[in-house]
Amino acid sequence: MVFFLGIALFFGVHGLGLLPRLRNQLVDRVGQSAYMGLYSLFSIAGLACLVVGFDSVHTLELSIPIGSAVYSFSSYWMFLSFWLLISANLSTYVKLWTQHPMTWGIVIWGLGHMLVNPDLHSWVLFGAFVTFVLISAMTSLKRNKQVGVSEPKAVLDLISLSLALAMTYLLQHFHESFTGVALSL
Repeated sequence: MVFFLGIALFFGVHGLGLLPRLRNQLVDRVGQSAYMGLYSLFSIAGLACLVVGFDSVHTLELSIPIGSAVYSFSSYWMFLSFWLLISANLSTYVKLWTQHPMTWGIVIWGLGHMLVNPDLHSWVLFGAFVTFVLISAMTSLKRNKQVGVSEPKAVLDLISLSLALAMTYLLQHFHESFTGVALSL
C-alpha cells in the first residue's frame, strides 16, 4: 500500500506540470516559493514511500523469460542513459541533435530496468517513469515547452561522456550500496 501511495504522490505532483492551468492556479493561490516547497516535499515523500514500500511488498513475479544477454548489456544501456541525462542539462551537441535527450535517457533507463526485473512492482515503478516522460515529451509543444538549445560546446560533450562513464562505473560497483538491490550480473 505504501508503494502505491508513493507512486501517487510522486507522479501526482510531477503531473501538475502536464496541466499548466491547474499548476498556475495553485501557484497563484499559494505563491511560487510555497508551491516549490510543497512540490519538493511531496516529491521527497513520494520517493520515500516508493523506497520503503518497494522493499516491504511481496511482489508478483511475471512470467517473462529474461536471458543473460539482457544483463550483459546493462552497462551499455545505463551508460547511454546517463550520457543522455547529463547532456540534457548542458549545452552539448547531443542536446542540439537529439530532441528531448532527458526523455530518451529515462526511457532507456526505465525499459532496461523493466527487462531485468520481471516482477509486477518493478514494472509498475519503471513503467510509470517511462509512461510519464513519454506523455510529457508528446505534450510539450502543446504546453509551449520546447527544448532550449544554446550554443553547444564540444568540451561539454566530452565532460558529459566522462561523467556518464564514471557514473556507470560507480553504479556497476556500488549499485547495492546506493539502491539496496544487488546486480545479478
